[in-house]
Formats: sequence, structure tokens, C-alpha cells
Amino acid sequence: MTQNLTMSSPQSTCSSSPYSDSSFPSSLFSEVSTASSCSDDLSEQCHLLVVSPPCESMSTLDAFLRKLPLCSTEPGKQYLLLALGHTYASSASERFQGLNKSIGAIGSILGNESMFKSWSSSQFPGIGYFISGSGETSSIDVEAQSILQAKITSIDALNVFSSAGLHLVYYTSFSGSANDSDGTLYLLERAPFSFPPLTPLELDSGTINTFGPPSREEWRTLWEAWDLVTLGMIPTEMLHQKPIDLRHKCLFYIGHIPTFLNILLSHLFKESYTEPMNFTQIFERGIDPHVDDPNHCHSHSEIPEADEDWPTLASILEYRDRVRARLMQVYDDIDAGRRTLTRSLARVLQMTLEHEGFHIEAQAPSLRRASRPPPWSALAAQWARAAVPASPTVELGPARLILGHDNSEAEDDVASGSKDVVHAHAFGWDNESPARAVEVARFRAEWRPVTNGEYLVFWKERGEEFLMPASWVEERGEIFVRTVYGAVPILVAANWPVLASYDQLSLATAGLADGPPGWNGGVWEWTSTIFDSHPGLSPTKHFPGYSTDFFDGKHQVVLGASYATMPRLAGRRTVRNFYQHNYPYAWVSARVVYDVNA
Repeated sequence: MTQNLTMSSPQSTCSSSPYSDSSFPSSLFSEVSTASSCSDDLSEQCHLLVVSPPCESMSTLDAFLRKLPLCSTEPGKQYLLLALGHTYASSASERFQGLNKSIGAIGSILGNESMFKSWSSSQFPGIGYFISGSGETSSIDVEAQSILQAKITSIDALNVFSSAGLHLVYYTSFSGSANDSDGTLYLLERAPFSFPPLTPLELDSGTINTFGPPSREEWRTLWEAWDLVTLGMIPTEMLHQKPIDLRHKCLFYIGHIPTFLNILLSHLFKESYTEPMNFTQIFERGIDPHVDDPNHCHSHSEIPEADEDWPTLASILEYRDRVRARLMQVYDDIDAGRRTLTRSLARVLQMTLEHEGFHIEAQAPSLRRASRPPPWSALAAQWARAAVPASPTVELGPARLILGHDNSEAEDDVASGSKDVVHAHAFGWDNESPARAVEVARFRAEWRPVTNGEYLVFWKERGEEFLMPASWVEERGEIFVRTVYGAVPILVAANWPVLASYDQLSLATAGLADGPPGWNGGVWEWTSTIFDSHPGLSPTKHFPGYSTDFFDGKHQVVLGASYATMPRLAGRRTVRNFYQHNYPYAWVSARVVYDVNA
């Protein structure tokens, strides 16, 4: 039997990526644009359907997805439906019927059953796909579009999506029979920026050091992220506001990031600051006052008191562009042999890049995203069906662990070696060095951090207002969890890790019984370790006080990473972050750990 898919007349395609050229684009130094990357005559509501893409390898699928004319519009305006077959349990026509049913189900989940009803066949540099649309329709023989068995796993597919700059919105299985799953249908969208994976999809004979000096491409991606966060997700009217009362106003951080880079480059090269000179006094350093006594704070910049005395946003962006151009000139000089890539220079590049990455995460409480939210109800139902570990805990140890790595800044001036040697070195912050051994006794740990649902039970039992996390909001007697899309019901977020202060979570976990783990990760985790010095620590001279200013007994070590942490930091296991024990706005949760008696 031949199964037909309703098709419409072809429509135009998206333009190529503005960053497809190998050279570093000067356009990156301008204010981020909210314009679509599609050509003018392409409807922003077009969607793409791909059945059986080339999946001979992960790199083959990655190359295919990168070439698709899928635009980085606002989330929810353009989707890619990607079907990957797994088995041949059903006939070709039955598989397609199952796929068509799943396509309709996703349309219903998104609130529009007809959004994926009609398609037009199209080609783009040899790539076949379908475009959704309306108008005069025709039919094609779908037997020619058979759903082939993919040669990569579902986990591999997720890694490829990340590499290709695609954001997974939802997925569902499809089948032509009641008992078997023939494949998976993924709902994807092009992300406005995407950090590349720490390792390539398929390793070659070369050695890649993901923690060496950053590349131009890493800076390009970081600036795309920073500009989107600060200029695209923080409303203009909030620039002179302080979403977090323990921090500066939003405008400060737009000037702080280029100033930090400017200062470190000038100090290293013994050169003058990029103009205007007074920006280095206004934007040099932010604040982290004591939560219980905001008047007590480390050394920081003196900022204007009145809004009208601050530099304008336009002047700050012009300054940002000059500093970025200065940095790219450093890379040009290294490539041309006019400047040597020393360990000190490589470290400054690493520190300034990661400093900006930390600040992207720190801006999260200020963000607003006026766009289509994810299909929360469908996702919550999907999470509820996910498999859980057979046991809520895992037993580990005893073991001898190596903490940190050997990466002393004090050795940079005496270390010698070629450019390749510098590239092979793993850089980090001062508190990550040196490597040291510790003996760990046997213990049990929860598989997952404490969830919103678990903490809600504790909070209701205690009934004390100060225990309510800043990540929650109470409306009409109901608890909601804050997200960049707005607050969502706690039933949706019940299995997410709760974001709360160390003080709040230490009380909650003191008597927490074993419970069902959550399966949504993506948070830093509090430890009971006070942030302090350790034998062999050599404080940084490039960023005086980065660690030592906070050896005050009030900061706890936090480990891991959140979903908003750049991969370079998230993937380096020696990273030691730190927050005040009662700071309520960090992306930090906690995991319950139990002593095991010998």
C-alpha cells in the first residue's frame, strides 16, 4: 500500500549562517541584532521535517544538521522535526503512519494541531527536506521517503544536536504497531548560540586540550552568549535597576566585562588602557558584600550614585567593541609571529574568558525571555515516566582521591616551551592548584540532588518564611518556581533540583529520609567545606583577591556546574566555585551524603 503525505507548493529557504566564513567577522563587534537570519521572503512560521537523515556516523549527521536552513529566530517560531528510525518492526507504510500520528501529537502539544499538516518538498545544497506551509497542496509517494534505521544511539543523537547548535524541545517515539517502537521523533530548534562540545564527536589521531588557551571561536561563541543575555534578555528599563540587592545594577556588568579584559591585557603588556580611561575606575570590580551585613565588603570600584552620572549604554558598547578588537589583534599578532604565546598570556586569555562565562551564569536571575515557553505539561508527564535508579543511593569509597591539578601561576615566568607546549597545558584558577591527595572513607550518596518536591514537604512542615528559597514565588497560596520563561507550577518543577542557600538546605537535609530522586540535573552542589587556603596555593597576581578575599569563613565550596555554566568550566573537574552560605540567588542545590560505619 502506498501512503501519501499532503504536500504544498515549495517555499523559499533561509540564508546561510552569517558566521560561515572562516575569518573572524567584524560585525560581531556591533550590538546584537534581534533580526531573523532567514531571508526576507521566508515565513517565520515555517517548519522543517527531515525523515531519515544521513546517519552513517555522528559527524555525518552533524554536518547534515548544520547545513539545514533552520533559522535562529525567537524560540517557538521555527521548528525542526527529525525522525530517526531504530528498528524494522513494522512495514514501511506502518512506520510512516506511526510517524504521522506522532507529528500530529506534537502539534497538539504545542497548541496547534494543524501546524504540521501540510508540507512542501525542497532541496538545499543537495539536502532533501520538507517545509510546512499552506496553499495549493499535492501528494507524493512516501514509500520513496522510507524511515531508515539510524546507526547512532539516542545518546549519540543528543550529543550531535548540541554540536550542531540545536536545542531539544521535546521528543516522542513513533510506531506502526502497538508493541514496538520504530523510532524517535525529535522536536528541535536552532539555538541563538551554542557552546561546542568539549571533545569532538569522533576523535582523530590529534590530541585536543580543552583547557588550554581559548581559541578565537571560543571567544566568538562567548560574545554571542553574553550579548544575547545582557542586551536581548534583560529589558532596557532594568539596566539601571538591581534585580539582586547584593549586587550592582545591570548596566555595571555590561561595562565590567570589557573593563576586566582591558585591565588584564594592559597590565600584562605594560600598555595603556583602552579609552575612555575612567571606565577602569567605574567598572573594575563588582561587589560581594556580606549577606548579613551589606556594609562589610571587599575592595571594589567606586560607582556613580545618580543614574544620569553613569556612562550611556551606547558609549559602553563602543568601548566594548574597541576592547574586543584589541583582543583579536593579540591573536593576529600571535599568528603573525609578532607576539609570543607565553604561559602568562595564555593564562590571561583563559582567566578573562572564564570570568565572562561566570558572569553569564550570574546574570540569570535578571533574565526575562518573552517567547513561547516549552510544553511544560507534556515535559512533566515525560519526566514522570522516566526510569529511576533501583536504589536511591550509591555506596562509594574508601578511596584515595587527587584534588586539583598542578598549575601554579608562579611558575609561568620560568616555564619554557614552544607554542605547542603552552597549548598542551591545562590552565585553571589559583584555588585549583596544586594537586593534593586525600583519603575518603566509605559513604553513601543520593543519586540526585534534593528536589523542589522534597523541599516543599520540609518547608510546609516547618512553616517558616525564611526557609522559602528565592527561586520560588508564592501566588494566591500556591508555590511556583522561577524560570526565564516566567514562574511555573511546582508540580511541573517537582523533580528539578531545588535552588536554595546552604543554610536552608543544611536544615532540610539534616533529617531527610531516603526518597525518590529527581532526574533533572544542571546545578552546582553545596559542600560542607569552608572555602579557605590549602598547602601550596599560590594566589594569582593577574586578579588579586580572586580567592583570598573570600577566605573569610563565610563562603562554602560548591562543586559541579549548572545548566548555565559554560562547558569549559563545567567539564574541568578541578574547578572550585564558592558562595556565601546564606546567599539565596545562586544556581546551587545539595545532595544528601551519609556516613557508613566500618
